[in-house]
Amino acid sequence: MLRTPLTLLIAATMTSVACTASAERPFARLDCGPNGEAFPLCGATRAIGRDSVGVKWQRSYVAAEHAVEIAILPGSTGEGYYGWTFEGLSAPAAGATRVLRFRLKPVGPIKWADWGAKFIILGDDSGDDADRVIATMKMYDGKPHINIDKNIDGNYAYAFLAPDEYTSIQMVIAPADGDRYNFKVYRDGKLVSTSRAFSINPTGWREVGVGLYGRFANGNGGLRYRFKDFELSDEYDPNYHLAR
Repeated sequence: MLRTPLTLLIAATMTSVACTASAERPFARLDCGPNGEAFPLCGATRAIGRDSVGVKWQRSYVAAEHAVEIAILPGSTGEGYYGWTFEGLSAPAAGATRVLRFRLKPVGPIKWADWGAKFIILGDDSGDDADRVIATMKMYDGKPHINIDKNIDGNYAYAFLAPDEYTSIQMVIAPADGDRYNFKVYRDGKLVSTSRAFSINPTGWREVGVGLYGRFANGNGGLRYRFKDFELSDEYDPNYHLAR
């Protein structure tokens, strides 16, 4: 008699009861393994910034938190890439929805001053910057925050971040009015911001980078932030914030 391997039974059971609204596997997921054994690639196509890592910034795995850390080193100058990219993704159809989700923790003390970074870029290889989606970290009203925008055009939605705490963020990019889109940002399971509607072509979203690009100089002797559970999917997960 044929027997189903125990590992397959466990996987099937976990799939059937998983606390997620998405029926599909994520298109991209940063996964360093249960004990960090997949670090530094962590399932991405490339771990980028090798020309400056260890000199202007440092990438590390924080085992106790199952998270990665980006540290901008004191005395660094200029700007550049630091993080990971997922390349060669299938081109979305017109009208497709995409969701970016992650848990992000700015490590105190928060002395970002005028520092800022493009934490996520979706569609950086599209050949048309106007159709990129960019999530930016920076200070706003004296507090760390992250926003999402169409190529930094002012069509943004945002959420504030808590120092030394993981904030669960989901950024939904979905049709809102005919062929127009908008952004919705959920913070710890609550909708906190919605952008105005705008036109964008999603077919160029074939690459996503996380980490990712920003200034090295911040004028305050370096900074650190940690994140985990990054995914690119096509559905909002109402239970994502429950699993920390």
